[in-house]
Amino acid sequence: MKLYVMQLVELTDRSSSIVMVQRVRKNGVPCIGRFHQGEYNEQIAAAFEAYNQLGRVTVRPTTSISTLSIMHEDICHIAEKKRAAMIILPFHKQWKREGDQVVEINVGHGWRDVNEKVLINAPCSVGVLIDRGFGLRVQKSPGNSDLLKRVCVVFVGGPDSRMALKFGSRMSDHPAVRLTVIKFVVTAESDGNNKSQSPSVEVSVELDNDSIASTSYRKEMEHDEAVLADFTRSWYGIAEYIEKEAKNIVEEVLAIAQSSEFELMVVGKGRSPPAMVAELANHHNACNELGPIGGLLASTGNGTKCSVLVIQHHDSTLEDEFNLKMFNNKDGSVDKCVTNL
Repeated sequence: MKLYVMQLVELTDRSSSIVMVQRVRKNGVPCIGRFHQGEYNEQIAAAFEAYNQLGRVTVRPTTSISTLSIMHEDICHIAEKKRAAMIILPFHKQWKREGDQVVEINVGHGWRDVNEKVLINAPCSVGVLIDRGFGLRVQKSPGNSDLLKRVCVVFVGGPDSRMALKFGSRMSDHPAVRLTVIKFVVTAESDGNNKSQSPSVEVSVELDNDSIASTSYRKEMEHDEAVLADFTRSWYGIAEYIEKEAKNIVEEVLAIAQSSEFELMVVGKGRSPPAMVAELANHHNACNELGPIGGLLASTGNGTKCSVLVIQHHDSTLEDEFNLKMFNNKDGSVDKCVTNL
Protein backbone atom coordinates (compact mmCIF):
# COMPACT_ATOMS: atom_id res chain seq x y z
CA MET A 1 0.00 0.00 0.00
CA LYS A 2 1.22 3.48 -0.87
CA LEU A 3 -0.11 6.55 0.92
CA TYR A 4 0.13 10.08 -0.49
CA VAL A 5 -0.43 12.65 2.26
CA MET A 6 -1.33 16.12 1.00
CA GLN A 7 -1.18 19.04 3.39
CA LEU A 8 -3.66 21.56 1.97
CA VAL A 9 -2.51 25.16 2.36
CA GLU A 10 -4.81 28.02 1.42
CA LEU A 11 -3.11 30.55 -0.82
CA THR A 12 -2.56 33.82 1.06
CA ASP A 13 -2.53 37.37 -0.27
CA ARG A 14 1.24 37.58 -0.01
CA SER A 15 2.65 38.52 -3.39
CA SER A 16 5.50 36.03 -3.09
CA SER A 17 3.07 33.15 -2.65
CA ILE A 18 0.88 34.30 -5.51
CA VAL A 19 3.83 34.65 -7.89
CA MET A 20 5.19 31.22 -6.91
CA VAL A 21 1.90 29.49 -7.56
CA GLN A 22 1.24 31.37 -10.79
CA ARG A 23 4.60 30.30 -12.17
CA VAL A 24 3.95 26.66 -11.39
CA ARG A 25 0.40 26.74 -12.72
CA LYS A 26 1.40 28.12 -16.13
CA ASN A 27 1.53 24.56 -17.39
CA GLY A 28 -1.80 23.68 -15.75
CA VAL A 29 -0.31 21.62 -12.92
CA PRO A 30 -0.80 22.06 -9.17
CA CYS A 31 1.73 23.75 -6.95
CA ILE A 32 2.99 20.71 -5.05
CA GLY A 33 6.02 20.49 -2.77
CA ARG A 34 7.35 18.93 0.40
CA PHE A 35 5.83 19.71 3.77
CA HIS A 36 6.38 23.28 4.95
CA GLN A 37 9.00 23.89 7.58
CA GLY A 38 7.91 24.70 11.11
CA GLU A 39 7.63 22.90 14.43
CA TYR A 40 4.06 21.67 13.90
CA ASN A 41 4.63 20.57 10.32
CA GLU A 42 7.87 18.87 11.27
CA GLN A 43 5.93 16.85 13.84
CA ILE A 44 3.46 15.80 11.18
CA ALA A 45 6.25 14.78 8.81
CA ALA A 46 8.02 12.87 11.61
CA ALA A 47 4.83 10.98 12.50
CA PHE A 48 4.28 9.82 8.94
CA GLU A 49 7.94 8.92 8.58
CA ALA A 50 7.70 6.75 11.69
CA TYR A 51 4.57 5.10 10.32
CA ASN A 52 6.43 4.50 7.08
CA GLN A 53 9.25 2.72 8.92
CA LEU A 54 7.04 0.61 11.21
CA GLY A 55 4.40 -0.61 8.79
CA ARG A 56 4.06 -2.07 5.34
CA VAL A 57 2.85 1.28 4.03
CA THR A 58 4.93 3.64 1.89
CA VAL A 59 4.18 7.26 2.82
CA ARG A 60 4.80 10.19 0.49
CA PRO A 61 4.03 13.55 2.19
CA THR A 62 3.47 16.64 0.03
CA THR A 63 1.96 20.12 0.29
CA SER A 64 -0.60 21.70 -2.05
CA ILE A 65 -0.87 25.49 -2.18
CA SER A 66 -3.87 27.06 -3.91
CA THR A 67 -7.02 29.07 -3.35
CA LEU A 68 -9.97 27.17 -1.90
CA SER A 69 -11.96 27.67 -5.10
CA ILE A 70 -9.59 25.38 -7.06
CA MET A 71 -8.18 23.24 -4.25
CA HIS A 72 -10.27 20.28 -5.44
CA GLU A 73 -8.45 20.38 -8.79
CA ASP A 74 -5.13 19.73 -7.05
CA ILE A 75 -6.56 16.82 -5.07
CA CYS A 76 -8.22 15.19 -8.08
CA HIS A 77 -5.14 15.82 -10.26
CA ILE A 78 -2.81 14.01 -7.86
CA ALA A 79 -5.30 11.19 -7.30
CA GLU A 80 -5.57 10.62 -11.04
CA LYS A 81 -1.84 10.97 -11.64
CA LYS A 82 -0.99 8.48 -8.90
CA ARG A 83 -3.91 6.23 -9.84
CA ALA A 84 -5.19 6.32 -6.28
CA ALA A 85 -7.89 3.87 -5.23
CA MET A 86 -9.36 6.25 -2.66
CA ILE A 87 -9.20 9.85 -1.46
CA ILE A 88 -9.77 10.47 2.25
CA LEU A 89 -10.81 14.02 3.12
CA PRO A 90 -11.05 15.71 6.52
CA PHE A 91 -14.55 16.86 7.49
CA HIS A 92 -15.00 20.63 7.72
CA LYS A 93 -15.86 20.34 11.43
CA GLN A 94 -13.53 19.19 14.20
CA TRP A 95 -14.05 18.35 17.85
CA LYS A 96 -11.77 18.58 20.85
CA ARG A 97 -12.24 18.01 24.56
CA GLU A 98 -11.67 20.85 27.00
CA GLY A 99 -12.12 19.48 30.48
CA ASP A 100 -15.54 17.88 30.65
CA GLN A 101 -16.80 19.80 27.63
CA VAL A 102 -16.60 18.90 23.95
CA VAL A 103 -15.95 21.90 21.73
CA GLU A 104 -16.91 21.97 18.07
CA ILE A 105 -14.69 23.86 15.64
CA ASN A 106 -15.90 24.79 12.17
CA VAL A 107 -12.88 25.36 9.95
CA GLY A 108 -14.93 27.28 7.40
CA HIS A 109 -17.53 26.89 4.67
CA GLY A 110 -14.80 27.16 2.03
CA TRP A 111 -13.33 23.84 3.12
CA ARG A 112 -16.76 22.24 2.95
CA ASP A 113 -17.00 23.45 -0.65
CA VAL A 114 -13.65 21.77 -1.36
CA ASN A 115 -15.01 18.44 -0.12
CA GLU A 116 -18.23 18.77 -2.10
CA LYS A 117 -16.31 19.48 -5.32
CA VAL A 118 -14.00 16.51 -4.75
CA LEU A 119 -17.00 14.23 -4.18
CA ILE A 120 -18.40 15.35 -7.54
CA ASN A 121 -15.19 15.32 -9.60
CA ALA A 122 -13.01 12.62 -8.02
CA PRO A 123 -11.56 9.97 -10.36
CA CYS A 124 -11.81 7.34 -7.61
CA SER A 125 -13.73 6.47 -4.45
CA VAL A 126 -13.84 9.11 -1.72
CA GLY A 127 -14.04 8.89 2.06
CA VAL A 128 -14.86 11.82 4.36
CA LEU A 129 -13.45 11.36 7.87
CA ILE A 130 -15.46 12.86 10.73
CA ASP A 131 -12.77 12.77 13.40
CA ARG A 132 -13.98 12.57 16.99
CA GLY A 133 -10.78 11.32 18.53
CA PHE A 134 -11.88 11.59 22.15
CA GLY A 135 -13.68 9.61 24.84
CA LEU A 136 -13.06 6.33 23.08
CA ARG A 137 -12.86 3.01 24.82
CA VAL A 138 -9.66 1.09 24.05
CA GLN A 139 -8.50 -2.33 25.20
CA LYS A 140 -5.29 -4.28 25.12
CA SER A 141 -5.14 -6.74 22.31
CA PRO A 142 -4.64 -10.32 23.65
CA GLY A 143 -0.99 -11.21 23.46
CA ASN A 144 -0.18 -7.91 21.85
CA SER A 145 1.01 -4.65 23.36
CA ASP A 146 -0.81 -2.64 20.71
CA LEU A 147 -4.11 -1.02 21.56
CA LEU A 148 -7.11 -2.91 20.24
CA LYS A 149 -9.13 -0.82 17.81
CA ARG A 150 -12.80 -1.67 17.32
CA VAL A 151 -14.33 -0.81 13.95
CA CYS A 152 -17.96 -1.15 12.89
CA VAL A 153 -19.17 -1.28 9.28
CA VAL A 154 -22.86 -0.44 8.87
CA PHE A 155 -24.21 -2.27 5.82
CA VAL A 156 -27.55 -1.23 4.30
CA GLY A 157 -26.94 -2.25 0.70
CA GLY A 158 -25.86 -0.53 -2.49
CA PRO A 159 -22.45 0.24 -4.04
CA ASP A 160 -21.36 2.63 -1.27
CA SER A 161 -22.08 0.06 1.43
CA ARG A 162 -20.19 -2.57 -0.53
CA MET A 163 -17.16 -0.29 -0.79
CA ALA A 164 -17.39 0.40 2.97
CA LEU A 165 -17.36 -3.35 3.58
CA LYS A 166 -14.35 -3.78 1.30
CA PHE A 167 -12.51 -1.02 3.15
CA GLY A 168 -13.32 -2.62 6.50
CA SER A 169 -12.14 -5.99 5.23
CA ARG A 170 -8.70 -4.55 4.52
CA MET A 171 -8.57 -3.23 8.08
CA SER A 172 -9.42 -6.69 9.44
CA ASP A 173 -6.05 -7.90 8.22
CA HIS A 174 -4.40 -5.92 11.04
CA PRO A 175 -4.02 -8.02 14.24
CA ALA A 176 -4.94 -5.07 16.48
CA VAL A 177 -8.24 -4.34 14.68
CA ARG A 178 -11.50 -6.03 15.60
CA LEU A 179 -14.11 -5.56 12.88
CA THR A 180 -17.86 -5.91 13.36
CA VAL A 181 -20.20 -5.78 10.37
CA ILE A 182 -23.83 -4.94 11.16
CA LYS A 183 -26.25 -5.60 8.34
CA PHE A 184 -29.66 -4.02 8.73
CA VAL A 185 -32.49 -6.04 7.22
CA VAL A 186 -35.97 -4.90 6.31
CA THR A 187 -38.84 -6.25 8.38
CA ALA A 188 -42.50 -6.39 7.51
CA GLU A 189 -43.10 -3.79 10.19
CA SER A 190 -40.55 -1.34 8.77
CA ASP A 191 -41.58 -1.93 5.15
CA GLY A 192 -45.33 -1.79 4.80
CA ASN A 193 -45.25 -3.24 1.31
CA ASN A 194 -42.95 -6.04 2.48
CA LYS A 195 -41.22 -6.07 -0.87
CA SER A 196 -38.09 -7.75 0.40
CA GLN A 197 -36.50 -9.15 3.52
CA SER A 198 -33.02 -8.05 2.46
CA PRO A 199 -31.47 -4.58 2.30
CA SER A 200 -31.60 -3.41 -1.26
CA VAL A 201 -32.45 -0.52 -3.49
CA GLU A 202 -35.77 1.28 -3.32
CA VAL A 203 -36.99 2.64 -6.61
CA SER A 204 -39.72 5.28 -6.65
CA VAL A 205 -40.27 5.28 -10.40
CA GLU A 206 -42.91 3.20 -12.16
CA LEU A 207 -42.18 2.30 -15.76
CA ASP A 208 -43.24 -0.69 -17.86
CA ASN A 209 -43.48 -4.25 -16.50
CA ASP A 210 -39.91 -5.02 -17.61
CA SER A 211 -38.70 -1.71 -16.17
CA ILE A 212 -35.09 -0.73 -15.81
CA ALA A 213 -35.86 0.08 -12.18
CA SER A 214 -36.94 -3.47 -11.33
CA THR A 215 -33.88 -4.91 -13.04
CA SER A 216 -31.60 -2.55 -11.12
CA TYR A 217 -33.40 -3.44 -7.89
CA ARG A 218 -32.74 -7.15 -8.33
CA LYS A 219 -29.19 -6.56 -9.55
CA GLU A 220 -28.29 -4.57 -6.45
CA MET A 221 -29.73 -7.28 -4.19
CA GLU A 222 -27.66 -9.93 -5.95
CA HIS A 223 -24.49 -7.85 -5.66
CA ASP A 224 -25.11 -7.24 -1.96
CA GLU A 225 -25.65 -10.92 -1.18
CA ALA A 226 -22.60 -11.98 -3.20
CA VAL A 227 -20.33 -9.49 -1.42
CA LEU A 228 -21.63 -10.47 2.02
CA ALA A 229 -21.24 -14.17 1.25
CA ASP A 230 -17.64 -13.62 0.17
CA PHE A 231 -16.95 -11.56 3.30
CA THR A 232 -18.34 -14.14 5.75
CA ARG A 233 -16.45 -16.91 3.97
CA SER A 234 -13.12 -15.03 3.92
CA TRP A 235 -13.22 -13.55 7.43
CA TYR A 236 -15.05 -16.26 9.39
CA GLY A 237 -13.70 -16.37 12.94
CA ILE A 238 -11.80 -13.10 12.46
CA ALA A 239 -14.54 -10.51 11.97
CA GLU A 240 -17.96 -10.52 13.59
CA TYR A 241 -21.07 -10.47 11.40
CA ILE A 242 -24.45 -9.43 12.83
CA GLU A 243 -27.87 -9.06 11.23
CA LYS A 244 -30.34 -6.69 12.88
CA GLU A 245 -33.96 -5.91 12.10
CA ALA A 246 -34.34 -2.30 11.07
CA LYS A 247 -37.44 -1.31 12.99
CA ASN A 248 -36.15 2.25 13.33
CA ILE A 249 -32.94 2.89 11.40
CA VAL A 250 -32.36 6.29 13.05
CA GLU A 251 -32.51 4.93 16.59
CA GLU A 252 -30.49 1.82 15.68
CA VAL A 253 -27.63 3.75 14.06
CA LEU A 254 -27.51 6.41 16.78
CA ALA A 255 -27.45 3.71 19.47
CA ILE A 256 -24.30 2.27 17.91
CA ALA A 257 -22.67 5.69 17.58
CA GLN A 258 -23.50 6.66 21.17
CA SER A 259 -22.45 3.38 22.78
CA SER A 260 -18.66 3.97 22.94
CA GLU A 261 -18.33 0.37 21.79
CA PHE A 262 -16.44 1.34 18.66
CA GLU A 263 -13.72 3.82 17.85
CA LEU A 264 -14.69 4.08 14.19
CA MET A 265 -17.89 3.57 12.20
CA VAL A 266 -17.61 3.06 8.45
CA VAL A 267 -20.77 3.77 6.46
CA GLY A 268 -21.65 4.15 2.82
CA LYS A 269 -22.78 7.54 1.62
CA GLY A 270 -25.94 5.81 0.50
CA ARG A 271 -26.62 7.24 -2.94
CA SER A 272 -28.71 4.10 -3.41
CA PRO A 273 -30.39 3.83 0.01
CA PRO A 274 -32.76 0.93 0.68
CA ALA A 275 -36.35 1.33 1.76
CA MET A 276 -35.41 1.19 5.44
CA VAL A 277 -33.62 4.55 5.39
CA ALA A 278 -36.49 6.43 3.75
CA GLU A 279 -37.48 7.65 7.21
CA LEU A 280 -34.23 9.63 7.33
CA ALA A 281 -35.80 12.01 4.85
CA ASN A 282 -37.93 13.29 7.73
CA HIS A 283 -34.83 14.27 9.70
CA HIS A 284 -32.95 17.49 9.06
CA ASN A 285 -29.66 16.79 7.33
CA ALA A 286 -27.25 19.72 7.47
CA CYS A 287 -24.63 17.71 5.53
CA ASN A 288 -26.34 16.40 2.42
CA GLU A 289 -22.97 15.70 0.81
CA LEU A 290 -22.53 12.83 3.29
CA GLY A 291 -25.82 11.11 2.47
CA PRO A 292 -28.62 10.25 4.92
CA ILE A 293 -26.71 8.11 7.43
CA GLY A 294 -23.43 10.03 7.23
CA GLY A 295 -25.29 13.32 7.65
CA LEU A 296 -27.07 11.93 10.70
CA LEU A 297 -23.79 10.89 12.34
CA ALA A 298 -22.12 14.21 11.49
CA SER A 299 -24.86 16.26 13.12
CA THR A 300 -24.13 18.19 16.27
CA GLY A 301 -25.78 17.28 19.55
CA ASN A 302 -26.76 13.68 18.80
CA GLY A 303 -24.28 12.16 21.26
CA THR A 304 -22.04 10.44 18.69
CA LYS A 305 -18.84 9.37 20.46
CA CYS A 306 -16.91 7.59 17.72
CA SER A 307 -15.26 8.81 14.56
CA VAL A 308 -17.09 8.15 11.30
CA LEU A 309 -15.77 7.44 7.80
CA VAL A 310 -18.36 8.06 5.07
CA ILE A 311 -17.47 6.36 1.79
CA GLN A 312 -18.65 7.15 -1.72
CA HIS A 313 -17.89 4.44 -4.27
CA HIS A 314 -16.67 5.54 -7.68
CA ASP A 315 -18.29 3.74 -10.57
CA SER A 316 -18.54 5.48 -13.93
CA THR A 317 -21.25 3.07 -15.05
CA LEU A 318 -23.40 3.99 -12.06
CA GLU A 319 -24.29 7.37 -13.52
CA ASP A 320 -25.48 5.84 -16.77
CA GLU A 321 -27.55 3.22 -14.97
CA PHE A 322 -29.02 5.04 -11.98
CA ASN A 323 -28.88 8.79 -12.49
CA LEU A 324 -31.18 11.03 -14.54
CA LYS A 325 -32.52 9.26 -17.60
CA MET A 326 -34.22 10.98 -20.53
CA PHE A 327 -37.01 9.41 -22.57
CA ASN A 328 -38.29 10.99 -25.79
CA ASN A 329 -42.00 10.82 -26.55
CA LYS A 330 -43.43 10.33 -30.01
CA ASP A 331 -44.50 13.97 -30.13
CA GLY A 332 -40.90 15.07 -29.55
CA SER A 333 -41.40 16.10 -25.93
CA VAL A 334 -39.07 14.82 -23.25
CA ASP A 335 -40.01 13.04 -20.04
CA LYS A 336 -37.53 13.06 -17.15
CA CYS A 337 -37.33 9.77 -15.37
CA VAL A 338 -35.60 10.13 -12.00
CA THR A 339 -34.75 6.94 -10.16
CA ASN A 340 -34.74 7.61 -6.44
CA LEU A 341 -32.26 4.99 -5.26
